Amino acid sequence: MPVNDDGTPPPEATVIKRARQARKMSPEDAAPLTGIIRSRRWRQIEAGHASGRAIRGDDDVIAHMAAAVGVDPAQLDEAGRGEAAEILREILRQRDGHAPQPSADPARDSIAARPGLSDRDRAIALAVYDALHEAASAASQPPARRA
Repeated sequence: MPVNDDGTPPPEATVIKRARQARKMSPEDAAPLTGIIRSRRWRQIEAGHASGRAIRGDDDVIAHMAAAVGVDPAQLDEAGRGEAAEILREILRQRDGHAPQPSADPARDSIAARPGLSDRDRAIALAVYDALHEAASAASQPPARRA
């Protein structure tokens, strides 16, 4: 249920709003930090309603809002948003450098992460890159000595 029976916002919205206010941030300050919502949507989620209907932020949105204002995952758990808490834990792991690190080949990573490629095209591009990279490495090796 998006809003409590008494019309108040859901608990996670209250937690996020208090954290935002404690940091002396407006929704206009905080929303861009999520990278996924604007200040209008932030206000709607905090209020628990939009255009007269009850709303509740999706787990990923709540997690990014929480990350933007310093909410702890345990606070989301306590508010009944366990999945959002798990997403927030992953956001914090990645932010703190505990996420898997990219390989030592940034050019290959760039191809792998390129948006707009189908899985098939990505696989082809990576195969071509790998073949060219392997050929270049072999060409740079000194010739084998004959005994």
